[in-house]
Amino acid sequence: MNIAICEDEPLFLEFESRKVKDFFTAHGETVHIHSFSDGRELLEAYSQKNTYDLVLLDLQMTHSDGMEIAGEIRKFDPHVPIIFVTGVETRAAEGYLVEALDYVVKTKLEERLDNALLRFLNKRKEQSLALETTLGETVIIPFKQILWLESEKRGSKITTLTETYYSPQPIGKLAGLFP
Repeated sequence: MNIAICEDEPLFLEFESRKVKDFFTAHGETVHIHSFSDGRELLEAYSQKNTYDLVLLDLQMTHSDGMEIAGEIRKFDPHVPIIFVTGVETRAAEGYLVEALDYVVKTKLEERLDNALLRFLNKRKEQSLALETTLGETVIIPFKQILWLESEKRGSKITTLTETYYSPQPIGKLAGLFP
């Protein structure tokens, strides 16, 4: 899982990175943290076709406004979950304009960040297919990444944006898992 954290205060960037990594590791997820100290760096990464499963975004940065950056992110990826992590309590309602998943104030970061990340995980599970492969492993595939399903012998072939998976489950059973 690729997670972008955009925070201009080094102590908060380090703290958030550690909390996020610990949280997802405890939930059996492999996570890659991509750190940005300014919103323009994050937008540059998006312009180079980088994608993220989750974005944690500060609102007040030295050279950029997080709400404006979130609006620009929506042009690249209209569905990526965004969690604002900020010292500003008064702009939470603006988060609705960019369809933010959550808004965590830094003074309550210790107690609220895990809840926001848990909301993300629960929402991700609702929007994903848990697939048993012919290799005996279970993979979680976001619905938005699936290009097509095909019948393959007595099982199924699932082609995504990045990989192809083979499952012993018949295509009819898999198709019933989609909303």
